[in-house]
Amino acid sequence: MSHAATSLTLSGSGRVAVAGAFGLALLGGVATIWLLTRHVPDGSAQTSVFRDTFTPRPTASPLPAPPLPATPVLAKAAPHIDGRILATRKDGLVVVPDLAAEAAELNAKESTIQRDLEILETLVGFFRSFQYGENPFGGENDEIVAQLSGRNPRNLAVILPESPSIDSRGRLLDRWGTPFHFHPVTHEVLEITSAGPDGKLWTADDVKSVP
Repeated sequence: MSHAATSLTLSGSGRVAVAGAFGLALLGGVATIWLLTRHVPDGSAQTSVFRDTFTPRPTASPLPAPPLPATPVLAKAAPHIDGRILATRKDGLVVVPDLAAEAAELNAKESTIQRDLEILETLVGFFRSFQYGENPFGGENDEIVAQLSGRNPRNLAVILPESPSIDSRGRLLDRWGTPFHFHPVTHEVLEITSAGPDGKLWTADDVKSVP
């Protein structure tokens, strides 16, 4: 009788042990799955294995490009072959500051027609050096003045288009209000004539440049 009771007691303890082991194993599996699949809110210090493995990390935004420097209003260029400095105006005209100052002396009250013609020879000579040694194209006053005042492939203006010596028709006038007469002697020589005080060409008071 006591032997049978002992056997039943041992058999019950074994069943409890087996059930306990199975329960522990099941509990461990559930805990493992929970750890692998749980999501941690953004900003948390505890990042899940699933989130670290499959969630792409954000990339840094590129830095904005630095602003371009502003275009200068008057940009100086390299000196020309005769040492004069070129500069570019807002409207794109390439000017020579000291030549512009000289051109502003045209028809000055305290000056003379001879000095006016000397200034024009200087302006045309400088323009010619940019024109491969040739005169401005054309023979009419307004055609030549248009080129001298910037309407040329290089936008070079040896006389400013707003000069008071240029009339509304684009003609360059002498100190008596008569348009200068331009005569291309050759491709490299341009004769300039003022009609003089009487305002008539080919009279005794005409004054010509000396090319």
